[in-house]
Amino acid sequence: MAPDLLPLNGWYPVAFASALSAGPARVIVQGRALVVWRNQTEGASVFLDRCPHRGAPLSSGTVLGDTLACPYHGWRFNRDGACVAMPALQGDPVAARASTFPAAMQDGIVFAGFGDHAAAPDARPLMDTPHTVRPVRDIMPAALIELAENILDTTHTSVVHARYLRRSDRRRAVQPIVKTGPDWIETHYPADASPSGLVGRLIGAGQYQITDRFRAPAIAEVDYRREGTLDFRIRFDLSPQDAGSTHVFARLAVRGTGPMAALKAWGIERMLDRIVAQDREILQRLTGNQRAHAQDRAPFLAPQDFMRAGIDAILRGKAPQPVSAARSISV
Repeated sequence: MAPDLLPLNGWYPVAFASALSAGPARVIVQGRALVVWRNQTEGASVFLDRCPHRGAPLSSGTVLGDTLACPYHGWRFNRDGACVAMPALQGDPVAARASTFPAAMQDGIVFAGFGDHAAAPDARPLMDTPHTVRPVRDIMPAALIELAENILDTTHTSVVHARYLRRSDRRRAVQPIVKTGPDWIETHYPADASPSGLVGRLIGAGQYQITDRFRAPAIAEVDYRREGTLDFRIRFDLSPQDAGSTHVFARLAVRGTGPMAALKAWGIERMLDRIVAQDREILQRLTGNQRAHAQDRAPFLAPQDFMRAGIDAILRGKAPQPVSAARSISV
């Protein structure tokens, strides 16, 4: 069975701020339609995509100054959701409000607050040193937990990404180290676990120590370090569209600035395009098969599935269980 939708608690990504220059944007989160729009005061607002008057989609409306105008009767709502104009009514408008969600912009992403959340989204920088960033927006055909595990699952890469990312005929035994905290889990791999396929030859096979990380509310990160220095990191801010698809707001950060760093970032992004396409295909098959076998609820967890239980716990608002000694695996 496809994983159940869990209550959302925290700040979840809903749009890249740069995408709002064309007007309001509609986004589905947890099966609920929202409208994201740029206001002139605080940067962005997030409403339920429904005018309280007749239910028209506000995402089809127009941003007028610091207000969002409904496409049906022209009612205008300020950034806090209050109706400040009803064109067909002489005088001041009567009290009416659009349903709103807390909104904040962080590092070029608009986040919406759901349930219990901190005062602001996670503000940790992508890197502590000067770096080059390439943003990527996508929707993947998988439940949030399936996608998060896929991003951080080393053991599938010799199969789904055979020869490109890793070679199945050149598997090596490695000993991961798994660490946990109150709302995070991460797995550290030695340099022997770095990609051995075409990607490995291009970026430097055997040179990187890799860390896979998941932290609340739904952030996946992959770090590549060379001789202890963070060389590049990919951060995936995730939010569920529905039970079978997930919004992805990814940012690739590469150490350094200037033309060479930009070229490296472009090259890594092109490599990721193929990896994502291969993952999209297997995840689409997985999601379809889960629906076809809805009576079979629980996945089988093997000793090499270091991250799955921890990711599940974090998504449920619980602390992941410590992993005292991870089993050796072949990658």
